Amino acid sequence: MLPIGDENLGRRRRPFVNYALIGTCIAVFALQGLASGDSEAFVRTWGLVPARLLDDGPFAAYTLITHMFLHGNLLHIGGNMLFLWVFGDNIEDEFGHIPYLLFYLGTGVLAGLASVALRSTSDVPGIGASGAISGVLGAYLVLFPLNEIRVIILHPFTVLLWLGSIFLQNRPELPKIGIAALYVLLFYVIYNFMGALMGIISPSRVDSVAHLGGFLGGYLIVLILRRRFGLWPDTTMETDGPTASLRTGMTDRRAEAERLQAVGNWAEARETLEAALKQDELSEDVRSSVSAHLQLAEVLAQQGELEVAAEHVAAGRALAQAHEYGDLVAHADLAAGHVARQANDAAGAERLLQQALAWARAETIHVLPAAQIVLAAAELADRLRPAEQGLALRREAVQMLIQARDRRSAVDVLIEIGARLAAAGDTAGAYAARREGLRHARAIYYLDAVERLNAELTARQASSNREPPEDRRG
Repeated sequence: MLPIGDENLGRRRRPFVNYALIGTCIAVFALQGLASGDSEAFVRTWGLVPARLLDDGPFAAYTLITHMFLHGNLLHIGGNMLFLWVFGDNIEDEFGHIPYLLFYLGTGVLAGLASVALRSTSDVPGIGASGAISGVLGAYLVLFPLNEIRVIILHPFTVLLWLGSIFLQNRPELPKIGIAALYVLLFYVIYNFMGALMGIISPSRVDSVAHLGGFLGGYLIVLILRRRFGLWPDTTMETDGPTASLRTGMTDRRAEAERLQAVGNWAEARETLEAALKQDELSEDVRSSVSAHLQLAEVLAQQGELEVAAEHVAAGRALAQAHEYGDLVAHADLAAGHVARQANDAAGAERLLQQALAWARAETIHVLPAAQIVLAAAELADRLRPAEQGLALRREAVQMLIQARDRRSAVDVLIEIGARLAAAGDTAGAYAARREGLRHARAIYYLDAVERLNAELTARQASSNREPPEDRRG
């Protein structure tokens, strides 16, 4: 189970320190290969040798830092940097740049000390960033336990199938699934605990004790700081207390309002959302507050109260902008565009549409939320422009979803494009969209979509066969 990505919605900072740590590790690894003389001597000088640390004391203390920038081979550094890339940016965003760097180095030191405590007489150097990265994982478990982690399932059978398809044009991907961080990280802890037990029986090249020491250190540091000083308020795992009750109530009321909207009960949906926003004044769930404002604006616009709807859009946008949630600011612009369209301000609606699209097209880090903005913009464009332009935006969103490694959603959008083209009488375009969707669905083993698209393509083929032949007489 190899993690390849996670949720990064609402990021406020670019993870410059995380990039620098990855770059430093790669640079030092290159330096190891270029080091004049014996590379083993280089590792022994800068690596963490427990016996030397205990004998020399302060004179060897620098190795508690330097050892975490050394790596043994490409697989070692590649795996470590992948984990740091996936998990480190979220922690840096929560901590800030300098605190994150201090936390990273601190948990790396704790991991090194755990290793020294277990193998105090060893003269084998310990190297690698995995102890410090384990500290980052421990912090992630506290702060983001429900974040979805995208993982590749590495199984000998699927890997062999993948390697066997190396010469195919439409090569399938390895199976990918989304799993809550809680389960991914618990698997990591259990795996290293078993490794530590096996290491007692038979020596291993993997320092599982250092991993566990770093993980426990990171977990406890964040947990203590949260509970003692109120840092990083829990917005996901609290199950009791007034704040948790407010948050749960907010979620339930928004879901109830969506149900009421679906059946056209706009008056009750409005009352539900207004109660949710009033309740949410005491909670700290900014994203839910913004979403509730925009949802209420939609309901108000449907009831014809455009001025009040515009006020709620402005309130949601201001809240999103204050917390630097760029995706929510763009959603607010689209909501304002819908209100402007209903007020017969087509020029204003078009301007707001372009404003939201400008954010989405400029976004290079959060590609998935940017794709969602483009899809939402397509809904507004359907009401402002010819149908072809809404379809063009959906095709643009498909490419962004593929770039974001969310090919399942890309397939769903291609299915929608095919249905819209078929309804418009463009059978050739619908066929092409469905063929493209089928190709992606097969590559990621999206079986429901494969079955549906096969049925639609078969029905189209059968319809073509029933059509009378063309009259070719002159």
